[in-house]
Amino acid sequence: MDDSLQAGQTGLSTEQLSDRMAVTNVTSAYGYFAQIGDLESWKCLFAPDARFLMSTTPGSPANEIPLNEIFEVETRGFADARRLHENPFAGETRLYLSGPLFFREQTPESIKSVFNVFGIRVHPDTPTPRIEWTALYKADFSKAESQWKIAYWEVLMHQRIEVLAAAPKDL
Repeated sequence: MDDSLQAGQTGLSTEQLSDRMAVTNVTSAYGYFAQIGDLESWKCLFAPDARFLMSTTPGSPANEIPLNEIFEVETRGFADARRLHENPFAGETRLYLSGPLFFREQTPESIKSVFNVFGIRVHPDTPTPRIEWTALYKADFSKAESQWKIAYWEVLMHQRIEVLAAAPKDL
């Protein structure tokens, strides 16, 4: 479907709006579970056959990574996040903020969307938080047994670091 057909769409049914809210909640949970270090809950957001693709260099194509490898690689980071969540003044905290979702396609069983995520680092000894990275996420969600799961997750990193205090004051 052409993205322009979804932009500004009105007349959605209650069920369609409910499904969009549920998918928005899944994306929020993705960042929240990463922030508090809850790897098991984070894993549950993905369908068993989900595809995960990632590009870590701006402009490079995304490579598919098996989910079990993603989970294994993320184990240490989640343990660090959990430790910092339990004692937030012990060191740096990382926040994952997702921008509004743009819904590209929707059927009763699937939703395709895109959105931006910002990785922000906050340290109690530093005066300003920093945007560590930004990324465009392309996501497909599937509904099974009345529950929405991530079926396809593509992360296109921008890898831009900037200090929030340096942003123009008129933003």
